[in-house]
Amino acid sequence: MKHKSKICFTAVLSLCLACGTMINTENIIYPISINAVVEEKSFDAVSPVSKSSSGTVISGSSDKIQEHFEKKGWTDGLPIIPPTDEKVKDYLRYTPYNANDVICNGYTAYTVAVNAIMSGCPPEFMPICIAFAKSLEGPEWISVLSDSHGWTPIAWINGPISRQLAIDCSQGMISDSNNRAVARFIDLAVQNIGGYKMGKNRNDTFGSVSPYVFAEDEEACLKIGWQPYHVEIGKNINDNTITVSTTLAWGNNVTPATPDAQKTMEVISWDITEKDQFALGSGESKGYRTLFITEAVASNLSLKYTSKTSLESALIETAKRPLWLRTYANYWANPESRPSTQGTIKEHYDKLAKKESALDSSVPDWYSSLFPDKSTIKSVSVMEKGKTRILVTGDGTRNKSQVMAGGACKTIEIELPDNWDELLDALNQKPYYNFEPISSYYIK
Repeated sequence: MKHKSKICFTAVLSLCLACGTMINTENIIYPISINAVVEEKSFDAVSPVSKSSSGTVISGSSDKIQEHFEKKGWTDGLPIIPPTDEKVKDYLRYTPYNANDVICNGYTAYTVAVNAIMSGCPPEFMPICIAFAKSLEGPEWISVLSDSHGWTPIAWINGPISRQLAIDCSQGMISDSNNRAVARFIDLAVQNIGGYKMGKNRNDTFGSVSPYVFAEDEEACLKIGWQPYHVEIGKNINDNTITVSTTLAWGNNVTPATPDAQKTMEVISWDITEKDQFALGSGESKGYRTLFITEAVASNLSLKYTSKTSLESALIETAKRPLWLRTYANYWANPESRPSTQGTIKEHYDKLAKKESALDSSVPDWYSSLFPDKSTIKSVSVMEKGKTRILVTGDGTRNKSQVMAGGACKTIEIELPDNWDELLDALNQKPYYNFEPISSYYIK
């Protein structure tokens, strides 16, 4: 395919006139335009779905490769970077793995690199890409993508690598260009390596949005006396990890507008009861959630709740749904057993009361006007110990929290090659790079 260079003929004309030169269109302008026609570079592209080095699958311009890959179902519909064997070899230098080392489901490091290149991830992101690909082995978190509800992968990164590679945990985090590059890789890897392809075994009714990627603000955690997520699950503070999970909606956030830690916890609890895997809790009674809390809110909460664990316990005790509300949603909108075809709603109410251990809970002050003749109301808990991940992240100056209802999670260690510092130092020879040794990003 041929493209003309962007020559501004008005500028040429102006220059000539300024010099007092008469222009001969045939002798000057026409040759300039002809000489500006250049051939677009040709690439020898390799496959993103082969379980080992595939060799060239198509040669040609980037447009030709894009068209071929789209027809094969190897893209997400957006433009890709043509993956070549030469580029793959460069990307693999940033991992401790060889090209034919199996990473997951029979797919090798070579294939992971191909998808990283296509996504636009820079080569130094390869350790993150390899770790994510490892998470695709087994059904722990990813199997829900075959459901019809539009599950979206989310991933958060802990450890010094998140700071060294500038994975954002501040204002606008998931919109940061580095975060989005990893998210794009996740989209392609889920499809080409994980095998979850729209229209094949990913059957979202309304589709799904792009993955969310971010880091946890570990320094903020330690400042207020809480542990970062990876430390909570037994890792060392300077270990590098990626944790992958899913969510069903981005949703709105909550703005706790009080310095009272107890009331802040209650507001977050209320938000938790509003957001479950399915609307009003029509599915599982106690689903998984990921809870984003900004440093400002976490700092306030830490005055009463000295750890994430103690906050979780308070949330479990407080976040309860009225039994009748739970019954209504589960009776009319249960996507599995359809209880509305099997008995009356009162019978289902009695069934859930027993099955989900409904208890008489005190009617809150703010709710009492609706029940002036009642001091208690039957309710069921919507949380279970160990199913809520609490992360300190986002714009630390704002009083925000956000509940992400979704699925289970899996944590994978991010492995670096022995010469990691030397590799990144070599990048400093290029414009816009300024990498310090990773040890300078450690938390003491």
